[in-house]
Amino acid sequence: MSALDDRHPCEMEDKQIVQKILNGGSTRLFTPVVQRYSGMMLSKALTITRNHDRAAETVQMAFAKAYANLDSWRGDTLGPWLLTITMHTALNLMEKEHRINRLSTEEKRLENVPDETYSDEHESKLQRMEQALEQLSSDDRQLITMHYYRKMKTEEIAKTMGISQSNVLVRLHRVRDRLRKIMNHGEE
Repeated sequence: MSALDDRHPCEMEDKQIVQKILNGGSTRLFTPVVQRYSGMMLSKALTITRNHDRAAETVQMAFAKAYANLDSWRGDTLGPWLLTITMHTALNLMEKEHRINRLSTEEKRLENVPDETYSDEHESKLQRMEQALEQLSSDDRQLITMHYYRKMKTEEIAKTMGISQSNVLVRLHRVRDRLRKIMNHGEE
């Protein structure tokens, strides 16, 4: 046993902690990782969720996902990997919450719509739009959600997704074109 193996987990590097966990170590070995990165992850989650409780829930979920997938991690430090998991978890949580709220709002709105405004053509367009959105990648759906549903500015989207503002604008343009093509011509 080397001197490195005798160290307390708080004194170990991320690679050594992960190695010990993967070699049958206790889940308590993950505690220093949580202590090191929870603040950074909470900050990232707060920028996306803008709600402390949701951000805390996101961090908890992200740590659980990370622990369950430790064997897929490659690198020297866990920070960037954990931030990526946190970002995707927060965006998925927000998208799910938005879908639930949208459905609830849509149900309330539909309760107040007179029957004569319903048309098969309008319903068909809505169904095609939903189907078109389903055909987008999760990143493109998140981009659409942030821009159109959450009304985020391109600067905020760029910061959240870790890309440039010009890249956000280009991707929005391409996604809108793709949606238009899918709506007009069916599946790509």
